[in-house]
Amino acid sequence: LNTNNPDEESALGLLKEILAMPTPKKERVQIKKIVINTDIKKQLSTKLEEDIYKYLAENNNQCDIKDLLSLHKDSLLILQSIDILAHKTIITKKDNLITIKDL
Repeated sequence: LNTNNPDEESALGLLKEILAMPTPKKERVQIKKIVINTDIKKQLSTKLEEDIYKYLAENNNQCDIKDLLSLHKDSLLILQSIDILAHKTIITKKDNLITIKDL
């Protein structure tokens, strides 16, 4: 590449080869948008409560409490929000399983 050897390819030649190669098409990723029922939306007081509800909705309406703890750095705040949502009867808690309550 930086020699006078005629057997070696030039940097320009290598660059032309690379640019001539077909670029792979990127797969289109669909983002699943969660729409919260207006009656439920009115009951959600904080962004964290909304995040918890959306997370559950994205995961077949249920998940383990450990998964929810990753939503915020303050675990106590998440646990309080889960209790509030359970008190509002938006979700149910059974052991470590959190589920969106059927409407």
